[in-house]
Amino acid sequence: MSAMDVAIDGERISAVRPHTPGAGPVFPEGTVIDGAGLTLLPGFVDCHSHYPIDPLVEDGFLLYRQEPLESWIYPAGRPQRDGRPARRRHHLAQRRRALQHGRLILRDAIANGDIPGPRLLAAGPALTITGGHGWLFGREADGELELRRAVRINVRDGADHIKAVASEAAMLTTAVAGVEELTQPEMEAIVTEAARLRRRVMAHAQGSQSVMNAARAGVASVEHAFLADDHALEVLKESGATLVPTLTVTDVWSNLEGRTPDQAAAPRRP
Repeated sequence: MSAMDVAIDGERISAVRPHTPGAGPVFPEGTVIDGAGLTLLPGFVDCHSHYPIDPLVEDGFLLYRQEPLESWIYPAGRPQRDGRPARRRHHLAQRRRALQHGRLILRDAIANGDIPGPRLLAAGPALTITGGHGWLFGREADGELELRRAVRINVRDGADHIKAVASEAAMLTTAVAGVEELTQPEMEAIVTEAARLRRRVMAHAQGSQSVMNAARAGVASVEHAFLADDHALEVLKESGATLVPTLTVTDVWSNLEGRTPDQAAAPRRP
C-alpha cells in the first residue's frame, strides 16, 4: 500500500490521500500529517472501565475511602489530577461504570477542561439489590418500585446511562459463582424506566440465568457473560444486545481458587 497523507480540520479528519514526495502541500486548507511509514487507527472506546479504581495497586478502592473525589481533582481549589492514563492508552472515550456520584464529577471536570482526559459516559452508582455485588459503591434497591426510583435518582444526578447488577461477581464477592441477583421483572422495570427517561441500560451479568434475564429485559449491553452456557449466549444474540466480554476480568477469574471444573472451563469454551 502506498504512503498516505491525512488532513486534519479542527478535531476531525477531513481527507486521506496518497502521499506524493516533493509535491508540496496537498491540503492547504488544514493541518497535514505525513503518513509515510505510519499506521492510522480509529479512536478507541473503552467500553468497561472503573474510575478511579486503580487495578495496579493492592487496594484499588483506597481512593474512595481516603477522600472525596472533589478534593482529589481540585486540591486547594486547583485542578491537578487527571485522566491521562487513559489518554496514554489511546482511548478517546470511555464508558464508565460509576462508583458513587464521583464519576460524574470526574466526567464533568474533563468536559469542562479543568483536567485532561478522555470523554466519559458515566452511569452513576450501579443499581444492586441490598447486599448485592457492588453495594459498597452502588445504589441498593429491592423490588420493581424501588429500582424504578433508583433509575430516576441516577438520571436526576446526571447519569448518561444506567448500570444494573444482574448477578454476583463470580466468587469475587460471594462463594458461589454465577448466581443471579435481579429477576427478569426487576430488570424489565429498570429498562422500561430508563427508556422513558431516554437512557440505555448495561447489565453486569456473568452466569446463564442473569444473562438471559438481562437480554430478555431489553438491555443495550451485557457485561462479562463468561459463565453463560451456549443457550444463554444464543438468547443474548437473538436479543440484539451487545456483549462486552471484559477479557481482563476473565483473566482474573482464571487465577481464582475454589472454582469447579465446569466453572474453570467456561471462559475457554469456543
